[in-house]
Amino acid sequence: MSDRLCTIQPENVTMVRVFGMGMLAASAIAIATGKAYCRGPILREEQPLTYWMTVASTSLLGVMCVLGSFVC
Repeated sequence: MSDRLCTIQPENVTMVRVFGMGMLAASAIAIATGKAYCRGPILREEQPLTYWMTVASTSLLGVMCVLGSFVC
């Protein structure tokens, strides 16, 4: 048994980090512009709950990928 929480192949670590940073960048752009993109634009003024849930889930996914790449 490995003493690590999980295992990931070394060549995939960079891919997971880049994907996580991309998700964090998408969240930052959504907050800056007031538009989130998921099957089309979601405007903050028109659909605030959907907008913030999209931004929160994208941010959470990005954070989990980036931090998870250091744990694995």
